[in-house]
Amino acid sequence: MLLGIGFKVVLIATVLLGVLVPTRARMLGCRSTLPELADGPFSSHAIVGLIRPLARLLDLIVIDARATLHERRDANIAVAVVFAAPLSAFAVIPFGSRYLLGSGEIDLVVANLDWGIVWLLGAALLAIFGSIVLVPDPDKRVPYGVVKISFAVGAGLALASLAMVFGTLNPTAIVIAQDQNFWIGGLFGPALGGFQQLQLPAWGTLFQPISLLLYTVCALGMLQMSAADASDEPGSRLTGAQYLLVRTAQHLDHLLVASVVVALFLGGGALPYVSGASIIEAIGAYFGAGLATLLCMAIHTSVFFAKVLLVVALVGPLGRRIKGLTFETSLNLCWKFVIPLSLVNLFLTAHFLLAVEISQ
Repeated sequence: MLLGIGFKVVLIATVLLGVLVPTRARMLGCRSTLPELADGPFSSHAIVGLIRPLARLLDLIVIDARATLHERRDANIAVAVVFAAPLSAFAVIPFGSRYLLGSGEIDLVVANLDWGIVWLLGAALLAIFGSIVLVPDPDKRVPYGVVKISFAVGAGLALASLAMVFGTLNPTAIVIAQDQNFWIGGLFGPALGGFQQLQLPAWGTLFQPISLLLYTVCALGMLQMSAADASDEPGSRLTGAQYLLVRTAQHLDHLLVASVVVALFLGGGALPYVSGASIIEAIGAYFGAGLATLLCMAIHTSVFFAKVLLVVALVGPLGRRIKGLTFETSLNLCWKFVIPLSLVNLFLTAHFLLAVEISQ
């Protein structure tokens, strides 16, 4: 079991740091996610491949150790927290559904937690704490934290509404529930006439479009005044290794937002109108159930990453606009629009679900 978890951790970390982070940097037109640095003893080898970011980090650590004998303790801890928080949050993001392979079940997730959504919010708050410490100007830390926590409250309320619809806080269970279709007539009855038999994918965005909008705005709001931008200000004096980790964490944060949107609102790795069971059945007729299941896992994982990159591209302009908001505008957006609308959405969702339960 521990070996399987370790393999998942290494695989996901390699894909995130070696593929998705550089891909997002290229999508944004960045020259590199790394500071300018000649190849060192670790990254100079051609066989490094996907683990080049780790090799460059080792190079920077060696160079920093030669340049100075001591570093700021608080900055070291804050940088470690800022980097580890989004990376640990990926532990509860399912990159696929649940599959039967032989006599066992396989979930494409590191930690299949029943309270995975709470884990995501906890990781977000942990990242906020670390990023506050990295703000060079002490006078800006309190308003910076207030804005981020305000957006975190809105994001939590948006995810709570979605969790009520699916009846679980487990991201894996939500992904599994979206790998199917539903009849529109089951929600609206005969009032739709000829459209009563129309089927739609059971994705979270169709049940909670308002939650999708609110979560996206709030999640991007939590990334405004990012720690990476704060570290660029005069007086921050981050070392090369710290700078690399903070910059990488910035990319991980945006990839995490896109991954949550895909997993909870866009069906994860599922294809619309094509369930995993139908894929396995179609392929299994020619190659057997075992190979069909492995191919289905590969298809779902590839679709998941493709959706993530698409969401990253789509929400990029919105993120830049939110990032440009002032402190007062951000607070007004949270407390006069986002949070009240989240509460109304939560109340209406609870009222609707209660009415459906009573009618049954």
